Amino acid sequence: VQTHDGGKTTLTAILAKASKGIVIFAYPKASTTECTTQACLFRDNYTAFTDAGYSVYGLSGDQPGANEKFRNKQNLTYTLLCDPTYELHEKLGIKKSPKGTIRSVIIIEK
Repeated sequence: VQTHDGGKTTLTAILAKASKGIVIFAYPKASTTECTTQACLFRDNYTAFTDAGYSVYGLSGDQPGANEKFRNKQNLTYTLLCDPTYELHEKLGIKKSPKGTIRSVIIIEK
């Protein structure tokens, strides 16, 4: 998948960097009311996750540009993953048919 800054990564790569595991919260659309609330809750509790050894990532079907703007506007401290093809969504079981995101939280332990 792409990151908010246009880079590329994999689930394997981000899991390898984490101490204990990763937390991925999936949100339907950047810069909408509920998604902003969700993202800010993870921002405000970021230290609790990282102190426990978990890396935090947001995931949506948005393009990098939309997620970059969202991240900057909300002062988010973690990476946003962009999956406009919903391939990762489907693998995680959070793809809304025919396309879209089921709001969810996924924890993957090492």
